[in-house]
Amino acid sequence: MTQRAAPRPTVTGTRRLSAEFVEWMMGPAGWVTETDGLSRAAQLHLLGNAVVPLQAAHALDLLLSSDSPFLRMPQVGNGW
Repeated sequence: MTQRAAPRPTVTGTRRLSAEFVEWMMGPAGWVTETDGLSRAAQLHLLGNAVVPLQAAHALDLLLSSDSPFLRMPQVGNGW
């Protein structure tokens, strides 16, 4: 939960996706949309290629947990 009100999903007066809305759905506010000199297209490009911070943290927790199958994988020998 972000505790912030959702911005409009589209740019006012158009049917174009709002970069502020995409950023709001990902979590932290302003890390892309408050960067000077980025066009709306550049902002959406960056947001589309970004990793959602909460999902990345959860993935790392799973990978580093003691019962992770990745920690029990056999070691690769010199034959590779």
